Amino acid sequence: RAAPVADGGRTLKVGRIAQAFTVLGTTPEFQETKKFNLVAGRFIDQDDIDNRRRVAVVGANVVSDLYFGEWPLGERLQVGSVPFTIIGILKRKGLNPDGTSDDGQIIVPVTTAQRRVLNTDYLSRIFVQAVSQPAIELVNKDVTALLRDEHGYDRPNFTDDFEIQDQDSLLATQNEMKGSFGEL
Repeated sequence: RAAPVADGGRTLKVGRIAQAFTVLGTTPEFQETKKFNLVAGRFIDQDDIDNRRRVAVVGANVVSDLYFGEWPLGERLQVGSVPFTIIGILKRKGLNPDGTSDDGQIIVPVTTAQRRVLNTDYLSRIFVQAVSQPAIELVNKDVTALLRDEHGYDRPNFTDDFEIQDQDSLLATQNEMKGSFGEL
């Protein structure tokens, strides 16, 4: 399973309240890949992607900061200058192992994000989920080969312009950082 992502920081506005959040354009596969659960509404679907719909799924911090805890399902919010309708609300996840939070984001169809919000034609990340722990190394090799081919890098002495991170490398980095802070 793979979920492409185009993301960037944008100001969300509800009435007179404005605050910066992460806008994340992706596909329906992202929900399962990142293990997001909804407390209300629905996640984006393929029809939303195909039609570049201006629909959004919001994180718990968006609800608390812009709607003061009220359920905004069906409400409108501005992402930059583009109006969106809220179709889903994510369950609070808290902090990730790397210290970041998924609760302060707005998820929209990737096609809508690229065309109407971020004005880009590229992806910033691709989340890939392997079917088992032993398959991770093979998936990493396949993704690396695919990205090199897509980027047209078949010449010698090429340096990748992308990075593959798996859970093992993220945990190693986290442990390394813990060790560094322990020495302070």
